[in-house]
Amino acid sequence: NHVKIRLMSKRVLYQWVGTEHMESFSSRCVLINRVLGMKELDYEVIKAKIPTDTSYLEKEFKNLHTKWHFVVLQMLEEKISGRDEILRTLDSRYPVPQLISSNDLERAKQELYFEWAWDTLFWHCSYARWMDQENKNTLSEQILEGWNEEDRKKADGIVFPSISNFYKGRRVSEHPVSAVKEKLETMFEMLNGILEETGYFGGSKFGLSDLSIFSILLSIVSVDVRVKMLLKKNERLAQWFISIDYESQTAHTKLFKL
Repeated sequence: NHVKIRLMSKRVLYQWVGTEHMESFSSRCVLINRVLGMKELDYEVIKAKIPTDTSYLEKEFKNLHTKWHFVVLQMLEEKISGRDEILRTLDSRYPVPQLISSNDLERAKQELYFEWAWDTLFWHCSYARWMDQENKNTLSEQILEGWNEEDRKKADGIVFPSISNFYKGRRVSEHPVSAVKEKLETMFEMLNGILEETGYFGGSKFGLSDLSIFSILLSIVSVDVRVKMLLKKNERLAQWFISIDYESQTAHTKLFKL
C-alpha cells in the first residue's frame, strides 16, 4: 500500500479559492499545491475569495503580487511571493523527490515542456475555460458555492467580466472557442504520443514539467465535459493524468474522477 509520511513544518499557502477537485481556480496556485504534495510537505491554506477582496490577506501581502497571479507561501517568518520564486525555494530546500532532473539533456527537455505548458497550453486552456459561456457558468458556480449574496454580486459584476476581458486581449482571441478546442484536441494527441514514447515530459519520472501540464489540464477538464472526453480518448495521457493526480495529492482536495 502507498502510505505518505508527511514532514511537519509551519507552512501557510495564501492563494485564490478553488473547488473540491481543484485547489484553486488559478493553475499557478494548483501547481504550488501539487509540488508541496509531491514533496509530501504539510501546509495550511488561506484562500482569498476574489481579487477585489483582500479581507483574507494580511496587509503586507498586498504589494507582493499581481492580483490575478497571487500566490504567497509563508514558511515560519519568511514570505515568498510568486510561482517561480516559490518553486526555486521548495526545490532547493526540499530536494526529495527531485522535480528537475540532474541530467543535462533531461533537464533541457523539461525546461522546454515547462515553457510550452505555461505559454501555449495555458493560454488555450484558459481561453476555452473563460470564453466558453457554458464553461464560465460552470466554473462560476463551482467557485461561488456557499458565498453570500453580496460576494456573488461582486464576482458576477466585477471579477468574472474582468477575467473574460483579459483573455479577449490575448493572441488566441481572433479564433472562435470551437477552433481553440480543436487545437486542444491536437495538443492532447501530441502529448499522448510523447508519453507513449517516453512515459514522462522530459525526465525519467514525474517532474516539474509534468506537474505544470497536469495543473493546466485540470483547469479545463474540471469544467468542460467535451474536453474531458477528448483527453480520455488519448489512453496514455489519461493514465498519466490519473497517476500524477494520485502521486501529487494533498489533504486540501479530492482525486478528480476522469
